[in-house]
Formats: sequence, structure tokens, C-alpha cells
Amino acid sequence: MERTLRVAAARRVLGLAVAALLALAGPARAIDLVGQTSAHFQWSAASGPVASYAVYVARNGGAFPTSASQVVTSTDAYVPGSTGDTIQICVSARDASGNEGPLSPASDTVRFVPPPALAVSTTSLVATVAQGQNAGAQSFTIRNAGGGTLSWSISSNASWLAPSPASGSATSETDSVGVTFATASLAAGSYSATLTVTATGVPSQTVGVSLTVAPPPPALALSANTLSVTATQGQSAAAQSFTIRNAGGGTLGWSVSSVTSWLSVSPASGTSSGEPDAVAVSISSTGLAVGSYKGAIDVAAGGLPGQSVSVSLSVVAPPKLSLGATSLSSSTAQGQTAPAQSLTVRNTGAGTLGYSVSPSASWLRVSPSSGAATTETDTLSVSFDTAGLSPGSYSASLTVNAPGALDAPQTVTVTVRVSSGLGPPGVPVRAHAGATTASR
Repeated sequence: MERTLRVAAARRVLGLAVAALLALAGPARAIDLVGQTSAHFQWSAASGPVASYAVYVARNGGAFPTSASQVVTSTDAYVPGSTGDTIQICVSARDASGNEGPLSPASDTVRFVPPPALAVSTTSLVATVAQGQNAGAQSFTIRNAGGGTLSWSISSNASWLAPSPASGSATSETDSVGVTFATASLAAGSYSATLTVTATGVPSQTVGVSLTVAPPPPALALSANTLSVTATQGQSAAAQSFTIRNAGGGTLGWSVSSVTSWLSVSPASGTSSGEPDAVAVSISSTGLAVGSYKGAIDVAAGGLPGQSVSVSLSVVAPPKLSLGATSLSSSTAQGQTAPAQSLTVRNTGAGTLGYSVSPSASWLRVSPSSGAATTETDTLSVSFDTAGLSPGSYSASLTVNAPGALDAPQTVTVTVRVSSGLGPPGVPVRAHAGATTASR
């Protein structure tokens, strides 16, 4: 765009008035012409019979020459210049005879500066990040390597790549541009993108971005760091287990061991690519005395920090089965139901006594047929389905099972007498077939 420099103040010479250049008041100033090869000056016409104007040009801080650089008949002149030049002019009016008045005041200094030029500090950026994380921010700079003002903007062709700021302007300073990476949701692999830097009037430039998302390293994860178990003295504790899993990437090789004599593990080693691997823990508590024990299982995984599983074992005294009776009996008349009896079950040992009761005859029933006793006494109802039995004496048994308990199992003998109803109990009557059978 052409910039015109105007003249205002006047002085009279030989009846002529020539205007001084650049009519603005105040101290002298420099005017930059960006990307131009000539400066256009204008001044107001002098009064009187002016035939022409003599234009004197001082270049690059030098003095004005004694002869005019150009003579023009109009009130303006184009003065050529090259990039880097500075010029000033002054003008005098001439009449038709060549008489020339004094020079006008010097114009402001005009500088010919180059056009803006885009300079980007790099053409590529490289980033590497572990999967699930955001890559660290990077930066580059934009500079105006020419003159004037460079207006620039940046665009990205990838959603995970963002420049900040995305636009700006530069004269002589260097502008820094930050580049951030939103890579946490990207899968492992290689990615590429481009940042395009554009500036008004100059060719655009690009910054290529290469991104590598690496699988995360293996990471050791245990489902439990403690195991607690209670065992009855003389018995093996219930088997326990925990899992080992690779919570990172790649393949995790692991091994387990224990220096505790009553602990053993299986398998002793394995690999995980993310799936949980089960490790069975066997506890040999049979020969241990009553008390509390501590053990540990060590888990190693290559160069990763090891972990351990602490095991707490409590060996308790066994329960002891104690019954309120070793035999029960009842009697009834034929066609009637014999009166129910009761049986007590008590734990005279330690811990919890789990028990169950099994009758040996279909006419013999017990309720409840199972239970658990600690310190209380449980009372069981023993009933007899005798209505359909013939007269006679019947025998059966109740077997009380209590796994792991001392004095178990035990048997309770049950006897039921069914009379004919024709006479008082104990008076002999006509024998019935099977009436003396031991059990039915």
C-alpha cells in the first residue's frame, strides 16, 4: 500500500511560498515503509508564478546534496529507495527563469524496511508417553524475520494436539507457542499430526509432530495382602487362595515362596498378561498346638518391587460332643402316638460344635435334625410315628455326628413299646407277628 507524505508549513522566496514537508507538529520522527521501493511525498503549492519544484534527497543520514535529485512541476514526487535505506527530502520553488527560493525544512526520516518474514524455530516435534497418560508439553517459537508486523495463526489436524496461543503478531520479538498433548485415552501405537503456521502475505510453514504411545510397564497387583484362618487342633485348616494379576502392560512373570513351615503354595510361578492367576495356599496345622501363628508368602516379579501376603493362623481347641442321655424310651397303646421325648446336645469343648442327627427307623423323628452349639445347651424333640405300628416292642437309634469334635459320633438307643389296648400295659396278650422284632 502506497503511503503519501504531505507538506504543510510555507515560507516565501522570490515571491513564491513553498510548504514544508510533513505538516505534523512536534519532534522529528521516523516513518517505516514496509516492502516498498519508493516514497511518495506531497506538499502544498507555493504562491506566485511557480514553474517547478526542486527536490533534494539526503540518504542514510548524509547531508543534502547541492543539486536537486529531481525537478517536478507538480506538488508531489516519488523518491526511490532500497531495503535498509533511510531518506529525507526538502523542496524549493523555482520560477520560469530558474530562480530558486530557499529550501524547506527537512522532512521526517523515511525508512525502507523489508516485508514480514515467517521464521519458525523447528519443523518437527517428537513425544513419547506411556499408555493412559498425557505426554509432557513442548514448545517452539515464531519470529518475524522481516520488517513491519507479522500476524500469524496456528491450526492442528489432530484432536489430541493443541497449540497455545493459536494466534498472535510479531514485530521484532520472539513469540513462544506451547504445545499440549491430550493422549491419556489413546491406545498404544504410533501417531502423527501437523501444526500449520500461516501468516498474512507469506508462505505458511508446518511443524510435524510424531507421537509414540507405549504400553505401560508390567505392574504387580495382589487380590489380598492378608489371609486369616482358624483351624481346630489336630485338623488341617481350610485351604485359602489369592490372585496375582498384571495391572500394567506386557507380560508379568511372577513367583511365590514361603519360609513358614506350615504354609505351602501352588503353583510356585506363572505369567500374567492381565488375567488374574489363582494361587492356592495350603495350611498344615495338624501338628500345631493351640495358639496364634504368623506366616508370610513372598511374591516376586522380575525387577518390580516385591510384595507379601501375611497369614494369620489361630489354632483352637476342638469342640466336644456331650449328650443329655444315651437312651430314650416311650410307650403307647396301639393306634396311638407315643409321647415325645427330648434330647440335649451341648459343647463341652471349645469353638463351635456343628452337629447333625440321623434316626435309624422310619417311625422315629427328631427336630431340629442339625445345629451348632458353642456354650449353650440345645434341646431336640424326639417324636414317634407309632399310630400304624402293631403291638410289640420296637428299638431304633439316633446317631449324632459332629465332625472334628471329640467324643463324636455318639449313638442314643430308642425303645418304644406298643400295647394292644385290651388290658393294662404289661398284661400278656395274644402275640402278633413281628411284635418282638428289635426294630421296624
